[in-house]
Amino acid sequence: MKREKGSITIFSLISLLLITAALFAMLEGTRFQELQRFAKLQTKAALESVFANYNTCLWEKYHLLGTNETLMGEQVEKAADGRTGRGTNFLRLNTEKIATKSYTLITDGEGRVFIGSVAGYMRDNLLYETAKELYSQYDAIKHLMDSNQMDLSDIGTALKEIENTDVPSRTNSFETTATKEAAVDVEAILEAAKNWQKLGILELVIKDTEKLSNAEQDFSDGLLERTLKTGKNYVDTSIGWQERILLQQYLLTYLSSFQNVQEGRALAYELEYLIGQKPSDIENLKVVATRLLTIREAANFLYLLSNPEKMAQAEAAATLIAGASLNPVLLEVVKIGILTAWALAESILDVRALLAGKRIALLKSEETWTSELFNMSEITNGFGMAKESSWGLNYENYLGVLLLLENEQTLAMRTMSVQEATIRKTYQDVSFQMDLLLTQASVQISYSYQPVFPFLRMIDAEERWKYAVSATANYGYY
Repeated sequence: MKREKGSITIFSLISLLLITAALFAMLEGTRFQELQRFAKLQTKAALESVFANYNTCLWEKYHLLGTNETLMGEQVEKAADGRTGRGTNFLRLNTEKIATKSYTLITDGEGRVFIGSVAGYMRDNLLYETAKELYSQYDAIKHLMDSNQMDLSDIGTALKEIENTDVPSRTNSFETTATKEAAVDVEAILEAAKNWQKLGILELVIKDTEKLSNAEQDFSDGLLERTLKTGKNYVDTSIGWQERILLQQYLLTYLSSFQNVQEGRALAYELEYLIGQKPSDIENLKVVATRLLTIREAANFLYLLSNPEKMAQAEAAATLIAGASLNPVLLEVVKIGILTAWALAESILDVRALLAGKRIALLKSEETWTSELFNMSEITNGFGMAKESSWGLNYENYLGVLLLLENEQTLAMRTMSVQEATIRKTYQDVSFQMDLLLTQASVQISYSYQPVFPFLRMIDAEERWKYAVSATANYGYY
C-alpha cells in the first residue's frame, strides 16, 4: 500500500475551509442586504399600523383622520417586533430601540395643521374653477361691506331732529289731509325702524322661534380654554386662498347648521358657533342673523342711493316733515334717516327669506326690490318676505362668506373645539382631546440580529456577536 504525505490532505482541508468561509461570508453579506430591506419594510409597516388605528368616531362624524399620539410608542414596538420564536428564520430581527424623530398633532401651528388636513382631503373633491367662483362671491360681498360704512344711528338722529322741529309750523304747511297722513306715516316708519333695533332679532326674522334648537354646550374645559400639547419638530406651513376656500367648503359640507341640522352633535348649529362663538345655538343664530342683516342693509342702502326714483320719494317724504323749517341740514338728516329705515325694512324681508331657504340677489334691481316707502306694515303686522331671485345667493352662500370673513386659524381652532365636544358627548368619550390626535410621524427603529451560518457562529460560541441595522419611516394621513 502506497503512502502519501499528509501535508496534501491538510492543504486541501484549509482550502476547503477558506472556500466555505468565503461562501458563508458572501451569504451573510447577502443576508445583511436583505435584512436592511426587510427592516425598512418592517418599520414602515409598523408605523402604518399605528395610523391604521384612527379614531373611527371622528371619521364617521367629520371625515377627519387622526390617531392617539399617547399610544404610538407602544403600538410601534408591538408591530415592529420581528422575533419569530423557535426555528430558523434568515430574516430574524429583534427590536432594540425606537426613536421618534418627529410627529405632528392636528392642533399644531395654531390650526395650520388642521387646515392642511382638511384641504388635503377636500382638494380632490373641489374643482379649481369652483373654488375661484366661491372666492369671487366672498370678494364681492367684502368689497360691498368695506365701501359702505352705514350707521344705524341715522334713524335715531332723524327722529331726534324731527322732535326738535316746530310742530305747528310744520303742520300748517300741509295743504291736504292726505299730505298730513303721509307725514305721519313717515314718522311712523322712522319710529318703527328704531323699535326694530330693540326687538329680538330672531323674533323679527323667524316665524316659528319655538322650533329652534335649545342646545347648549359647556366649553369651560374645552380645547380653546386649556394649554394644548404640541408635536415634535413641527414645520410651519403657509396658507393661501385655495386652502381658505377648501376649509370653507369642508365646514359647509360636514358641519351642522340652521338649515342643515345633523343628528348627534353637541350643538345643532355648529357653523353658526364658528361665527358667534357662544355656548348656545340660539345665541349663535342671533349673531349670524344680525350679520346677515348688516350685509343686506349695506347692499340695500347702496341700491337706494343709486335709484333716482326712490331717492326722489325719500326726499319728498323728508320735505313733508322738515321742509317747513327751511333748514337744509335738517332736511338731509331726515332724508338719510328715511333711507336707512327703508333699507332696514327691505333687509328684514331679505333675512326672513334667506332663513326660509330662498335666494336673494346680492345687489337689488327694480324687479327684485320688495318694500314700499309708505307700506311697511307687513314688517311688524305680518310676516312678509323679499322677492326671491333665481340667480341670487342663499343662506349657505352668505354663511360661507361670513366664514371667509373670519381668520382661518381662528376658524380651525373653533372647529376642533366643537368637534371635540361632539365626540365627548355623542360617544361618551369624556377623555377625548383633539390635541392628542396624530396626523404625521417619522420614526427610526434599531434592530439587532445574529449570524446564522455555522462557520461564523463556531468562531465564537457566545452570543455576543450581535449585528445592528436601523431604518427610518415617515407616514402621514395627508
